[in-house]
Amino acid sequence: MIKKNIKYHFSQKGMIALPVIAILSIIMLSIGLAMAFSAFTQNNITSNTNKADMAYYIAEAGIRDATMKITRNSSYNTFYSLSINNGSASISFDTSVPGQIKIISIGTFDNNSKKIETILDITTNGEVTLNSWIEN
Repeated sequence: MIKKNIKYHFSQKGMIALPVIAILSIIMLSIGLAMAFSAFTQNNITSNTNKADMAYYIAEAGIRDATMKITRNSSYNTFYSLSINNGSASISFDTSVPGQIKIISIGTFDNNSKKIETILDITTNGEVTLNSWIEN
């Protein structure tokens, strides 16, 4: 019986392919995860900005509603709340300065709130004019 010495030779190219593929896969996975995280973060920023905008618009609606009530009745100064589009505005008045009414409206929408303060000048004959508008 004759024994042959059989030697196996592995290709050097084949040995390096597996680590290169693994490294490229890790790099591609990292890029994909970074892109997904970036998209998720951008979506949250946009959502919070939209909610803050809604809170501002609700506060503005509260100011406009209170201004209308004061225009109709210059002695109106009762605290009230206004429900608008799944949000609310809390409107209060400060009449400590004669001839002026300060309106404070705090708009709230989905845990976001915005505050607007206006000062209205009221003449003796009942004319109402806007003196200032401050957004917080």
